[in-house]
Amino acid sequence: MQNVTKIAVDGRSVRVLYKKVERRRSQVPTLLIINGIGATIDTLKPFTDVYSNSDVLALDFPTEYSYGALVKPFKIRQYVEYLCKVLDKLEIKTVAVMGYSWGGAVAQELTKLYPNKVSHLILVATGLGGTTLPSMNAVLYSWKNPFNWYNPSALESYVFGTSLPKVGLRTNRPQFFYQLTAIACWSSLIWLRKLNTKALVLHAQDDELVSPLNAKLLSTLLPNVNCKIYENGGHLVLLNQAQKVIIDVSEFINSPCLTSEKEEEND
Repeated sequence: MQNVTKIAVDGRSVRVLYKKVERRRSQVPTLLIINGIGATIDTLKPFTDVYSNSDVLALDFPTEYSYGALVKPFKIRQYVEYLCKVLDKLEIKTVAVMGYSWGGAVAQELTKLYPNKVSHLILVATGLGGTTLPSMNAVLYSWKNPFNWYNPSALESYVFGTSLPKVGLRTNRPQFFYQLTAIACWSSLIWLRKLNTKALVLHAQDDELVSPLNAKLLSTLLPNVNCKIYENGGHLVLLNQAQKVIIDVSEFINSPCLTSEKEEEND
């Protein structure tokens, strides 16, 4: 059963999608999905409506916290700390975390800070934070008008094009700006090699925003990883190729172990 509700965590009301499957395998952890920049949990419906391998959790993050009399935007670490409070509230001890696009930064940081909470790390269409390599099309787009990167509507039009109404993307504008600031000041480049958690990297060859070279870099740095690059799907690969991603994610989570041998497949 898929349930979208609001729960109170740390004095804040947070919108949560928590889908529980009727016949859950006892050893399969909950799949925690951390979404892309500014996107709400409604965006994930093409994936979450179909995925049935395990319980699924996703949430719309708050964007700022109080520090004395000041209100400051979250940093990546604070997104992780808040996420852990949500897991504690729902009494979820271990998750397979899937970071999509911007969410890949939070997923990597969660795995670094709380490795005992993360059984599997899945990175989809993402990179290493502020050191992420943009696609060539994205570079040309930024040359045309650099301020478009700070305009959610322009960015939606560029990345999602005519598929925007189909996937029902709704950008939370304050969330967009706060999350953009957070990831610009964060990178996993210097410590990613230290993560021993089983990892799966998924990317599309035709990603319009994040170069597939990032998948190559992630799979080079992560010590215990499999990498799969799809021929198409764009930056929306999680939604456009939902069936293929579900199969790969399910097989990965269900596998009892992953050898240290790195392999890459093209699909």
